[in-house]
Amino acid sequence: MILVRSGNMKMHQKILAAAMVTAAMIGPVSGAQAATRASTGTPPGLGDEKLSATTIALCNAGFGDVSVQSWDVTAGHLDMFCGDKDDDDTWVSGYNHIRDRHQGDWQAIVDSAGGGGNWDDLMMFMTDQSIRADDPEPEGDSKLCYSTSIEIHDEDGALLSVYNPTVIVSANTRKVITSYPTIVPDCAGVRD
Repeated sequence: MILVRSGNMKMHQKILAAAMVTAAMIGPVSGAQAATRASTGTPPGLGDEKLSATTIALCNAGFGDVSVQSWDVTAGHLDMFCGDKDDDDTWVSGYNHIRDRHQGDWQAIVDSAGGGGNWDDLMMFMTDQSIRADDPEPEGDSKLCYSTSIEIHDEDGALLSVYNPTVIVSANTRKVITSYPTIVPDCAGVRD
């Protein structure tokens, strides 16, 4: 079993566990924390399907303007759409961009925790934690960066690694451009 903890100064700590080959969320212990967890929309389990199969099918079919996930946070309403393509027919934003450019990065984390989960469910969980964690940092070019530390622990509670997923959002359109796992804190590892 692998435990993943996501915490920050503004929100209570969230705990994610991978049991056997499939990961599952461990709910907070107290009733107050459980109420907070429910109000923040925390996914019930990493092994559970988080993304609609129909929505992902629309993304796979090339529909860019389908919303995969949305958030209402301090900075306003944000959406992760299937994505936009550039003139070279390359995905430059959204779920399809993340899949094309960063699926391997996310899958490596799933595999290191014993596998069995979907890369995009882990990506969506960590993206959600980052977006809900704090106010974004401006990154120039009308982009905002969200990040938070997420700890991965073994079944005995020993720290294995810490990831700081980086989520880049357009400051103008409020669309998620990309999301990728890094070990560099506070948006210092911003890349494409």
